[in-house]
Amino acid sequence: SLPEELTINGRSQRFHTFDGKNFDMNNYTSNRTGKKRKEENDYTIAKGEGWGDLENKLKELEQAKAEDSDASQPKFGTWNGVFVSCLLNIFGVIMFLRLPWTVGQAGILLTLVIIFISNVVTTITTLSMSAICTNGAVKAGGAYYLISRSLGPRVGGPIGVMFSLGQAVAVALYVIGFCETVVLLSSDPVTGDDLNDIRVFGIMVVTVLLIMAYIGTGWVIKLQIGLLGLLVGSITSVLIGSVATPPNEDKGFVGPGGSTISDNAGPEFRDGYDFFQVFAVFFPAVTGIMAGANISGDLINPSENIPKGTLYAIMVSTVVYMAMAIAIGAV
Repeated sequence: SLPEELTINGRSQRFHTFDGKNFDMNNYTSNRTGKKRKEENDYTIAKGEGWGDLENKLKELEQAKAEDSDASQPKFGTWNGVFVSCLLNIFGVIMFLRLPWTVGQAGILLTLVIIFISNVVTTITTLSMSAICTNGAVKAGGAYYLISRSLGPRVGGPIGVMFSLGQAVAVALYVIGFCETVVLLSSDPVTGDDLNDIRVFGIMVVTVLLIMAYIGTGWVIKLQIGLLGLLVGSITSVLIGSVATPPNEDKGFVGPGGSTISDNAGPEFRDGYDFFQVFAVFFPAVTGIMAGANISGDLINPSENIPKGTLYAIMVSTVVYMAMAIAIGAV
């Protein structure tokens, strides 16, 4: 219907009649105008225009808060954080105790193939992880945070639990390997039985690790450079010793030579082992690539540090493993 104009309390009002009801057009226009102005104000604030440039002020506050957090907690980068952590986890007990066994079973050539295939698998995994890391902000939580963000919390939760169990099994593997070496080097057994000695030393080592985890591993990360120096020294001693040590045929050490390399080039599987079983024994030696991602909360820029540091660690470890396999097979 056409609007009707009435005078109410000395003010002209316009009404529309719709289904027998009158609607105040002035009030309707005022509400619409107020809503429009509110939307314009919200848009202006969101764009950082007007209102004292609110967006820039919020950014300054967030930056100041981040600087205070960084000042209170030391951060690590690509090399001293991710690269060193990954190398320390990749170069583990299997490199010293099972790489010579792998060369003895599979020979030099197949051992190089095993090392290559193993690192191809870890490289593909690292590239997938890098795609997630570079697709947004990475916060504390390590692998669980990355998996839950990409697949959702319902999938990430169970995978995080399985990852924790896998880490526990890995700790047991490294502790047993360490205790086996200690028992081998010790002259007098503690309990009179080597197996029981491994159990006793293992309980002691796990207890120390539990105390370290309870206190916090931040100080362990700071000592990583020194630990890596010890590891590099031990690897260097293996490479130099394979050339400088005089032959000892009673212990199977005949010294470097072309004939030795040709004899050890091909496989000689024993005790029922085949290629895939030897591959399964060696593969855990390259599975320390998640160490850098696990300290994502302590990194300066996780989106950049994790991909670069992990890929560099894979390349260096591949070269070192191949060099050690050739050195072991040459003597």
